[in-house]
Parts: sequence; C-alpha cells; structure tokens
Amino acid sequence: INAEYGSVQSTDTMTAAVTLDECRAFLQRPDNLGNTVHDHLAQTLLKLCEDRPANPVEVFEEVSSAVKQTKFMQDRAPLRYVHQTHPSVDWSKQCVDRLMVRGPGQEGARSFEGCSVQNLTKEAELMEAAGIGIRPYEATRITVMLQQLASLHPIKSLRLWGKITGTRSDYLIAEAKFKDGTTGGEPGRSEAEAAVEPEPYGEGANSFVYFVSTNGDGNWTQLPHARPECIMAARQICKLFTGDLESAVYSYPPFPGDEADYLRATIARIAHGATMTVDGLYSIEEHEETGAQIVQIKDRNFAIQKSEPPFEPVSTGDEGLTQPDEWVTKWVHHPEYPSLLSKMGRCFWPKPPPVPEGEDEPEEDENKEEGIALATNLAEESPLHPQENTPAWSVRLATPMLQNMSPAVLRSLRWPGMHCIAMGDTVVNIYMGSGQKFLPDSFQLALPPVIPTECSELLPGEDGSDEPGPTRPGMKEMLDEPLPNSFNVVDQTAEDGAEEQDE
Repeated sequence: INAEYGSVQSTDTMTAAVTLDECRAFLQRPDNLGNTVHDHLAQTLLKLCEDRPANPVEVFEEVSSAVKQTKFMQDRAPLRYVHQTHPSVDWSKQCVDRLMVRGPGQEGARSFEGCSVQNLTKEAELMEAAGIGIRPYEATRITVMLQQLASLHPIKSLRLWGKITGTRSDYLIAEAKFKDGTTGGEPGRSEAEAAVEPEPYGEGANSFVYFVSTNGDGNWTQLPHARPECIMAARQICKLFTGDLESAVYSYPPFPGDEADYLRATIARIAHGATMTVDGLYSIEEHEETGAQIVQIKDRNFAIQKSEPPFEPVSTGDEGLTQPDEWVTKWVHHPEYPSLLSKMGRCFWPKPPPVPEGEDEPEEDENKEEGIALATNLAEESPLHPQENTPAWSVRLATPMLQNMSPAVLRSLRWPGMHCIAMGDTVVNIYMGSGQKFLPDSFQLALPPVIPTECSELLPGEDGSDEPGPTRPGMKEMLDEPLPNSFNVVDQTAEDGAEEQDE
C-alpha cells in the first residue's frame, strides 16, 4: 500500500482494501466512555510532535498515560458506578423506609393503640449512667423498631429484654405480652410427644412472648414457646450462639431442637432467675375463684382502685438501696417471673388429670417440687461458692458522688450481663451478654451412659410379664470369670512382696 499516493501496489487489491477498512473500524470502535484507540493514538502522536522529546520511544507510555488523564471525567468514573450498586446502599434504603416515623394520615402510618411500648430513649440515660452501652441514637432506632413490632401484633406491653451476642451476628430481643384473648403464637416445635407438657402461654415459663432481630432493619422473628426438655438440656451444655435461628445445636447430651429453641430456653433461665425489682413496688393477690396469683404494680391507677397510697420510692444512697449489709433485703425477685423448678423445666408442677366420678383420687407424687416463693429478697439467695460464701449479686451507685441523686445498679454475678437499675419509681431490667452462666468450677461434659452388660440368654416375657421367655437364638450365657492379676504375672510376688507358692 502506498499511503502517500493512496494506491495499492498488489495483485489482490480488493482483499487489501477490505482488510484496511476492518482495521480502521476496529480502531475506531468506542468504549463505555466514548473513547477510541484511533483517537487516543492520534492525540498521543500529536503530543509527541508538539513536545519533541529526545527519546520519544522510551517516553511513549508516559505520554499515553498523561493523555488518558486529561480525559478523566469525575461524574463518569468507574468507582462511582460501583459504589452506587453496592448491596449496602439497598440495605440502607430499606432500613430508612422501614424505620421512618410516619404521622397520622401518611401512607404506611403505624398504629399501636392500647399497647404500652417502652420509652427506651428515656431509660437509656439510666443505662448509660450504669455503664451499659446503648447510645441515644441507638435507643431511638430500637424504640422505632419496637413501635413497628407493636403495630404488627396484638401486643399489650412491649419492652427491650436485651441483647445476646453470637459468633456471626447478635440477637436483639424484645419481650411482649399479648392482649387478653390471644394465644401468643405457635407453641414450640417437637417431633415426638414430650414426656412433660409445656406450660401454656401466660403461665410459668411462657408468661411472655419473645421476638428477635439479627440485622437491625426492623424485621422481627417470634421465638417458639419454652419447652421443659429444652430447658433441662440447656442446663447440661455450654455452647455459644451463632446468630442463625435455624442452625443445629451440636452438643452432648443431644439438644432436642435448633438454636431458636436453645435461645428461648436460655432466655427463660435468665429471665426467671435474675429479673429483679425493688421491694414493695408490686402487689401480689390471689384470685377469689381460680386461686391464681395476680401481680400488679403500685402506681397511681392501683392506688385509686384500691384506695391505698401508691408506692413510695426508696432512696438509692447509703441509707437506701445501697445500704451496707442491708441492701439484700431491699431487692426482691420480680413477681412476674416465677422461679424454674430444678427437677423440671417448668415453673409449676403439672396438675394431675381430672378424676372421673366414682374413682379414688391418686396419691400425690412423691417427687413433687414447689418453686421459690414470689418476691423473695436476696438475703435468701444461694451464694456462688457455698464454701467461700461468695454473694451472687453486687450493688453500687452509678455516680457515688451524687448519692441519692444517682441511680442504683444491681448486677448479677451468676448471669454476667444481667443488670437492674433503679431510680425513684423507675426500675429497668436489661441483659447484655453471651448467654452463658457463671460456673464456679470449669465446665465438664456429661459422661456417656454406662455400657450395658451382655444381654440375657432368655428373651423377655410376653405382655410385660415377669416370667422369662424362650431362649434367645444364637446366644450363649457369658460367665463372669475373674481376670488374672497383672501384678503377680509380672514378678510372681504378692502385694506384700512375698513370693507365691505353687500349689
């Protein structure tokens, strides 16, 4: 090709012309930003002709890079496109939409009339003074999440129970009580029939319903009801949470459920063993017909209804809730959380079925256990170390310099992370921990069951009779033969060192 005169010096002129056009089309193909190789080479050569460097071949790449930088446009940068399509942007938009507060008449406005939602933004000041890490902005976000939850379910009262940390994500836990006439959701999952029936909603270990949120975007998941077998199994294992409700719990003894059941059993153990209040704040009465115990707070409404004076706040200084040697009598277990039985994962022993007419009532179960009385003070609390008499609780002032103007903080040593904060007539219980109980000794796995002896040569009797059945086919009776004494086999001497004589 003679570029100077525009002619082709070849026998196959048609093929050469087509190839040249293809090359030009390829070099002039634009990219996403509209740049072409042809234009870039032309500008690079023009830059070299203008500057006329001494070594144009060596600086060709640098000149090419400088020409590219002159065409950089900030509004069309590749990194900006990547940032706009990042998944975190969509997650943030969803959080803003779900947690946005909408007033009456606005689209998507939430209504939770008849529900008492905890004002966490106000109580967060007490928590922050006690050293519990809930910042004001986080308290506002959680309060909006609680309001959203109250608008989706027939809830009567709702509060933040606490947070349990996990290896992959944390559980933010809300405690709710449903309105009268509701069942409280679905009971716990069980593949086989349980040996002990769980308590129905509103009684014992299932007095409340619990919801959890893992990512903080306003999505709540209701936990199943507490089952006795899960509570008893949770007492025998020590395992951290993962943050996935559907993950399996690998442990020994085997746990009868997934992590949702394990989390619910742990919440029941902590709530019914370490929820405290100030003595005299609640009233306990028995129902005239059913005999059930009714717990009511002594607020203004209670005083007007009963014609009694309301609760008088106790000072928090050295003469009140933090009084040396006397503070254990001023703090009591919350009467709305009865204690769990040690022999059974329930708060109350199961009632026997009704006896038909004409039949004698069965004898009372010898193993029947009674729980601890409601509103028991800390003076009757068992210590952590029975030998060292280490107390299970500690109390202090959040700001000792303020004395009675400072909130009192009660901290559980048996369940690290459980706090009860009192100031005036306001009492706040919150848990922030890993869900693990303090053990005075190192944790030991449960031993496997004893290996059974050889099965009998005879089959068991039919229909549960005590008489033995026929001979088991293929079995011979195993005689218990004494094993040889390894000590005598080694040196032929007895334990006292005397030589054995052959008989």
